[in-house]
Amino acid sequence: METVIIPNLIKGKYGDGNNVDPALAKNEFIRSLSPTLYKHNPHYNVTINYAPGINMSPRSDAEKALFEKIKYDFNAFRSGALSHIKYKIGDRFWSIPELFYYYNQIAFGGRPGENTLTSIFQDILDYKPIKDYRDYENNLDMNGVIDVDNYILNKEVALRENPWSSNM
Repeated sequence: METVIIPNLIKGKYGDGNNVDPALAKNEFIRSLSPTLYKHNPHYNVTINYAPGINMSPRSDAEKALFEKIKYDFNAFRSGALSHIKYKIGDRFWSIPELFYYYNQIAFGGRPGENTLTSIFQDILDYKPIKDYRDYENNLDMNGVIDVDNYILNKEVALRENPWSSNM
């Protein structure tokens, strides 16, 4: 994400880097992404992750307005003018919301905070691939066991039913 996908999106490119969409340059979510130092634990392990360069837990009216604009433009990747933008990884195409959701889980542990992406996902938690992942995670937390056969079946069903995973 940090070395290919995010830098390409910031440059207005996607896919293999040869596809260009001028709307990316105007997208407030993409424009807001900037490298951020993130401290993972009290032992000061620090990494550089991309996040919007604003307070993602807005308090003032001005912060809330900017946050809502960034969230609105992020949602354009789900069902708006930029929903055609996908990245092929392995044998399937991944939507931008999916990639950033999983990126947030890895880079920020899915935790809310002023410098994480977690709060931007409020409107897409019902999106099937993300809902399936959250259900799997909740089931794992509650039962403490991984049912590998069921997980693999559910993952295959989720990939097959994902409208964004079809070839372009």
